[in-house]
Amino acid sequence: MASKIVEKIVDAATALFARQGYFGASTREIAAEADVTEPSIYRLFLSKEKLFNACLADVIARSLAPAQFQAVLSGEEESAEFSVLVARAVRRWYSSLSAQSARLLMQAALSDNKAWSKMAFDPLDKIIGILARRLEKDMRVPRSAATVASRTLILALFQFKIARHLLSPSDGEREAVDQTIEQWLDGLSPI
Repeated sequence: MASKIVEKIVDAATALFARQGYFGASTREIAAEADVTEPSIYRLFLSKEKLFNACLADVIARSLAPAQFQAVLSGEEESAEFSVLVARAVRRWYSSLSAQSARLLMQAALSDNKAWSKMAFDPLDKIIGILARRLEKDMRVPRSAATVASRTLILALFQFKIARHLLSPSDGEREAVDQTIEQWLDGLSPI
C-alpha cells in the first residue's frame, strides 16, 4: 500500500516540479495532485528536498542507462554499420526520456543545488562520453572534435525533447529526430 502511495506522490511531484520548478511547486499542490494528505508527503519523504531527490532518481532510473546505450552503439544487440548503430542508440536514448522527465532533469541541472546538478548531468555526460569515444575510434574523429560533436547532438536533442510540446502535433517527432541524426552524421564526414 505504501509503495502505491509513494508512486502516486512521486508521479504528481515529478509533473509539478517539471512544470513549475522546485520553488514553484508546493507540497500542498503535490498532495492535492496525488490525492494524499500533505503530512503523508512528510511522513514518507521527510522533506520537499528529499521528495525532489526521489523524483530525480526515478526519472534517471527510467531513462536509458549509459551501459544500455553502449551495448546498442557497439552492436551487441544487433550488428550493423556504424552510422546505423549511432542512429539506433541515440534514438533509443531519446525515446527513453519523456518531455516531463527532460524538463525535470533541466530544472535539476540549472538549480543551485550542486548534488542535483551533478545527478542530472552525470547520465548525459556518460552518454556523450560513450558516443565521443566511438566517434574517435570508428570514424577517426579527433578527441576534442568528437566530444564537441557528441555534446552538440545529445544536448540539441535533449532541448528538442523539452520544447517538443510547443510544436504543432502534425510535426513528426521521429522524422525530426532521424533527420537531425542524419544531418549530424553527414556533418562529421569531412572531419
